[in-house]
Amino acid sequence: MARGRRSLRGVVEGEVIGLRVKVTESTDPGLKGRRGVVVDETMKTLLVQEDSGRRIRVAKATAVFEFSLEDEEPTEVEGRLLVARPEDRTKEAERLLRRGGGSSMGSPQGRSHSA
Repeated sequence: MARGRRSLRGVVEGEVIGLRVKVTESTDPGLKGRRGVVVDETMKTLLVQEDSGRRIRVAKATAVFEFSLEDEEPTEVEGRLLVARPEDRTKEAERLLRRGGGSSMGSPQGRSHSA
């Protein structure tokens, strides 16, 4: 399994609260490039606390996120893969990853980037 793919699975199937995140793409241009720590998650949104202390709510389905995992390169994840109640996400993510469904925002496989 490729390093990026393992990281993608870790994000999609695991807990994202507490992870550092950057919005790399969004239908809202004001959110692109914003970064911080995920402090809460709903079925359709992430609540991100920026370093300034300001909190922003980002719709999952219309954004692409770059998560920083410990001991891994940052991993880009399409928000549509995260749209679900956090506790239900594992089953749906596995189905989407296996199927490799397309998206208007690029590959569903995730991409690793050097820091």
